[in-house]
Amino acid sequence: MRLLLYLSPLLAALSVHGACSSGGDGDGDGDADGDGDVDIEVTPPASPEAPAPPELPTLTPCPAGWREVPDDGPDGVTRCDPWPESGRQECATDSEAHFLGEPACSAIGTPCTASDWPAGLPDDAVLLHVQAGAAADGDGSEERPFATIAEAMATAGAGTIIALAKGSYDEAVRLAEGVTLWGACVAETTVTCSEPASDAGTITVDGPLTAVRNLRVGGERPGLWVDGDATEASVTLDGVLFQGCREYGLSLRGGASATGNTVVVRDTASRGSDGALGRGLHATAGAGHGPG
Repeated sequence: MRLLLYLSPLLAALSVHGACSSGGDGDGDGDADGDGDVDIEVTPPASPEAPAPPELPTLTPCPAGWREVPDDGPDGVTRCDPWPESGRQECATDSEAHFLGEPACSAIGTPCTASDWPAGLPDDAVLLHVQAGAAADGDGSEERPFATIAEAMATAGAGTIIALAKGSYDEAVRLAEGVTLWGACVAETTVTCSEPASDAGTITVDGPLTAVRNLRVGGERPGLWVDGDATEASVTLDGVLFQGCREYGLSLRGGASATGNTVVVRDTASRGSDGALGRGLHATAGAGHGPG
């Protein structure tokens, strides 16, 4: 009797009718003991070689200001620590922060000066000045500033800088295309809105190429609302503290985008309607943000 068998390489041995033998009877039919059964011996395949371990990630060189810290574990991977050996500092005031890669706390944005007005305003820009408590007949000049941001926005065009003096401004701001809102300093310039809302921010961006600089934002609504569903809304943030906003510190929607430098979000309050926990940053599909 002749049999042609195809054996799996994982099969160590096969016995037909339960008989196994390494011997032979010399007649070529594989029947070693002459009982009519077929005896088959199979040599097990060699064990496969173990796969090579994956290469460990390389995290160095670290970014500027970060420390290389060797790992004491078995992998020996050097990690990058953004804080000095003393650790992250607790800052003395809420207008300061300890930023990644920095040796200590520093002011968020430009520190306050003796002047009521922002420092470093460009000479060649269109400037509209706003000062809380100013007379109602202002024209936007430094000598006769507007009393509200809304008055300045009513006349602002693309490329205009609205310069905010030290003070607190309780109003909802709609920032149009190409307009910059520039405060004197985070410690003494606050834009807030005491009127609750869940579909707009204390500052709402309505168009592209806007900017917010050097101020604090709070209120009973999201701090910054950038809606890109209808327009390609975008904003650049520089030295901005979002503190105590409602529901979101920043909300980016649709094709909206935000790029930031020294931006801090703290103490976002829960949503008023149902108590859902507040979030520092909220971005829907298509929205994006840059380094902050």
